Amino acid sequence: MPVQSVSLLNPEGIPGQSESDERKVRRLLTVFEDARAFKDEATKSWEENWNFYRGHHWKKARPSWKASPRIPITYSKIETIIPIMTDSSPRVHVNARHPKWQKYADVMQKMMDYEWDRQGMDANLEMNSKNALIYGDGIMYNWYDEQRGRPCTEVMPPQNAFPDGRATSISDARIFTHRTLMPRAEVLRRWPKAESRRVIPGARFQGRGIEDIAPQPWAGRQGAIAGTYSGESLMVQEVPGRSDMQAEREIEVMQFWVRDQETIEADAFDPETGQPIDENGKPVRIEHLKFPHGRLIVVAGQEIVFDDANPYWHSRWPYIKQTSHPINGSFWSVSFTENLVPINRYINKLLGIILDNAALMASGQWKVSKNAGVDPKMLTGEPGLAVMYNALGGGIVDKIPGVPLPKYVMDTLEMLIRLADDTTGVFDVTQGKKPVGITAGVAIEQLQEAAQTRIRLLTRHMEQAIRLWGEMTIAYHQQFLQKPKLIRTHNPETGEVEFTVITPEIVRAGWDLEIVAGSTLPRSRDARQREALELFGAGLFDKEEALNYIQHPGRDRVLARLRRQEQMQTAIALGGAGGGGGGGNGNGGGGDIQSFGSRPQRRPQVSGRGGGLNNQGLNI
Repeated sequence: MPVQSVSLLNPEGIPGQSESDERKVRRLLTVFEDARAFKDEATKSWEENWNFYRGHHWKKARPSWKASPRIPITYSKIETIIPIMTDSSPRVHVNARHPKWQKYADVMQKMMDYEWDRQGMDANLEMNSKNALIYGDGIMYNWYDEQRGRPCTEVMPPQNAFPDGRATSISDARIFTHRTLMPRAEVLRRWPKAESRRVIPGARFQGRGIEDIAPQPWAGRQGAIAGTYSGESLMVQEVPGRSDMQAEREIEVMQFWVRDQETIEADAFDPETGQPIDENGKPVRIEHLKFPHGRLIVVAGQEIVFDDANPYWHSRWPYIKQTSHPINGSFWSVSFTENLVPINRYINKLLGIILDNAALMASGQWKVSKNAGVDPKMLTGEPGLAVMYNALGGGIVDKIPGVPLPKYVMDTLEMLIRLADDTTGVFDVTQGKKPVGITAGVAIEQLQEAAQTRIRLLTRHMEQAIRLWGEMTIAYHQQFLQKPKLIRTHNPETGEVEFTVITPEIVRAGWDLEIVAGSTLPRSRDARQREALELFGAGLFDKEEALNYIQHPGRDRVLARLRRQEQMQTAIALGGAGGGGGGGNGNGGGGDIQSFGSRPQRRPQVSGRGGGLNNQGLNI
C-alpha cells in the first residue's frame, strides 16, 4: 500500500512510493555509501591537487614578516600541455564500411562536424582534459534529450561519479552512480513521473560550486543522505502558494546505472524460423536476463522517478572517461598533478627561506641593551639616521649582520626545478623557449619532438574519448532519428552556408570512425610546412599531397584554382599549335607563347584577323 504523508513537506497528501520502492532506495543508498567510501580512499589527493592548481599553496596563515611565495609551477605545466593537446583541433572522420555507402560519407561527415560544433566539443575537450590532468580522470556525460531530439554532452565533475569498488572502467562497472543537482523544472521535464511523486528539493552543494572539489559536504562522511549536511537540513519546507524561489530550488538527483542479473521466464524461439519451440506439445520455457542491456534507476529527492531498462541501444553507460595515467586494476588514475604537488611545495618553502634571508641581509636585526635609552621602534633603517643612545651607562646599539645562504640552497632550488620538468615531461623547449647553446632550427625541432613524448600518451587517451563520443553520437542518431533532418553547416574554405539532409537510411548504414587533424602528433605548423616543401622539392609529393600534409585550410580552393590554370594553359597550348586564321601579321599564327615564371602565357596580338587573340589579352 502507498504510504500517505501529510505535512509541510507534503501538504496535499500526495501518495508516496510503495514500501518495496522505499526498500529499493535504502539498498541503493547503501550501495552508494560503499562506493563513496572506496572513492574517498582512492581520491584523497584531489583537494590538494585543486588547491595547488588554483594557487592556494599554504594551508595555514603565515606570520606577516615571513615570505609566502606561490610559484605556479602546477598551473604553468597544465596550461602548457592543454594547448598542445587540443591546438590541432582533432575531429572525427567518418569512413563507410561498404563501398555502396561511400557516396554518403560526405553527408555523415557533415553531420558529425555539425554535432561537434553544436555540442561545443572544443570547449568540452579542453575542460575535460584539464580535469584529467588535475584529478587523473575527466568524465563527460553524453546523453540523448528525447524531448529536444538531440544528443547532449556536458563535462561532468569527477567528484559526482561513484563507480562500484570492483570497477576498473565505466564499461565494466556493475553499478555506476551519477550524483548531481538539477533545477526542479529540469527534473520534471526529463522524468515526468516526478510530477506525481513527493520530490523534495535538497540542500545545495556548499563551497565554490558543484564543479569544484572542496569544501563539499558530500565529499566527507558527515551525516547520511536523508539527514543533514554540515548542519544544514536536507529537507526544505514547501508551503502551498509559494512557487517562486522554493519551486526553483535544486533537487538532488542520483542516477544508478545497474548491470542487473534479474531473470525472467519466457517462451523459447527457434532463431532460424522464429517459431516457438515445443516439446511433447508444450512450449519450452527458458530463463533470460530481464535487463540484458542494463537498468537505469533515477532517484530524485529520495523518490524513484524512473526504473526501467537502459534507454540506449548501444548498451553502454552514457559516460566517457578520459584518463591521465591509468593504473591496472583501478578505476581512478594517477593524476598529472599528484607527483608534482610535493615538488611545488618544497620549491615554495625553499624560496620562502631565500626571500626571508634576503630581507634579513638587506635590513638586519638590531641588538639594543635595555639601558641604551633607545626606543627600538626608532630603528627604521632610514639612510643617514642618527641614533642617540646612552654610551656612558654601558648601552649597546648594534646591528646583527645576516648570515649568507650556503651555496647548496640555490643548488637545491635548481635541482627541484629540474625535477619538476623531469616529472611532468614539460621542459623549456616545450614552452617555446630556446635552449641555451643550441641555435640550429632542426636541432631545436628535434628537441621539441623528443620533449613531447609524454604528452603524446596523454593525447592518445584524449583520442580514445573522442572516438567513443563519435560512436555514441552515431548510435543515438541510429536509434532516435525517425525522419529526415535538415542541418546547416559552414564551409570553412568557401565561407558559405550549406544545408544538408540527414535521413535514417544513411545514418543506419555501417560507419567506421578515425581521429584526424594530426592530434596524435602535436607538431608545429612550421615544421610540417618545411617537411612538405622538402618532399615536394624532391619530387615525392605533388601539390595536392603537400597541401593535404600541412592541412592548409583553403586547400580545396587552391587546388581548384590550380586545375583551372592548368586547363587554360592546355587550351592555349593546343590553340597555338593548331594555328588557324591570320594572326597579328596575317600569317596564320595565333601568337607566340611566352613563359612568365612557372605559368606559360600567350603574348597578346595587337591586331589581326582569324584565330589570334584580340587586344584585350588573356587574364589567367
